[in-house]
Amino acid sequence: MTDQNSTNRLVSTPTRQTFYAPEWLMNPHQAVEITVLGAGGTGGEVLDQLCRLHATLNALGHRGLHVTLYDGDTISASNVGRQRYSAMEIGENKAAAIISRINMFYGTAWEGVPLHWAPEAGLDRWVISATDSAAVRHQIAAYGAQQSHRITFSNNRSLWLDFGNGEHTGQAILGHLHAPQDFARDALRLPHVIDLFPEMQDDPNDGPSCSVEAAIRSQAFGINAALVTNAFATLVWPLFRTGAIDRHGLFIDVREGSVSPLRIDPLEWSLMGYDAAIEGTAA
Repeated sequence: MTDQNSTNRLVSTPTRQTFYAPEWLMNPHQAVEITVLGAGGTGGEVLDQLCRLHATLNALGHRGLHVTLYDGDTISASNVGRQRYSAMEIGENKAAAIISRINMFYGTAWEGVPLHWAPEAGLDRWVISATDSAAVRHQIAAYGAQQSHRITFSNNRSLWLDFGNGEHTGQAILGHLHAPQDFARDALRLPHVIDLFPEMQDDPNDGPSCSVEAAIRSQAFGINAALVTNAFATLVWPLFRTGAIDRHGLFIDVREGSVSPLRIDPLEWSLMGYDAAIEGTAA
């Protein structure tokens, strides 16, 4: 039998780094403000995890979370069952319906905005995107680059956690919202999803499913829940509990039954086409 510690030593590289939670996240006297974009299949799972995280943090003496959710879509019959909506809510706005239920159940004062997010609306210090729109991801990246000059201390810069999935695979990537040029040369900046996948584009043939049957056939059962649960267990919760992580993403394949971490490692980033040294010195 192979010793697990020996195996970890064999595969580790001297370029791996550790990311430490920013001050605004660790302050127990101030609620962490989070903007969530999307309340569909993945967004509903994200909100469920945020509710549990909020309750857990409260039990530990932390003020917890304050969430603002954006989604301009209306609940349809095809959403019932595979998303967190009931037949009684058909015709209602997704953001308004799900946040109303959360506030009643948990006694929170979270906000549901019945609109699709636009850059002029701004973002909180932590943004979580749970949308199938590549265009929105590019908008978020552009917004972050434009806002960079307003932040002074690198340890307090905003974070962006993005979720994306296909038929049976998915990825979650935690990165800094602000551009590399706004970081000191020796400061650790986590690349975000657009840094790592700059050519991401929307598929014009990927329209919304018009029935539950079509939706089920187009996506493996449980992919959203598996992706989000793993991300909160390995990325989000450790940041709150220990204040540090050595990975900032994961890739999951429910068909293969595999979960692979994305390490905080410039070498791994370079294999994906992202050179942290070059990006940090670009004009």
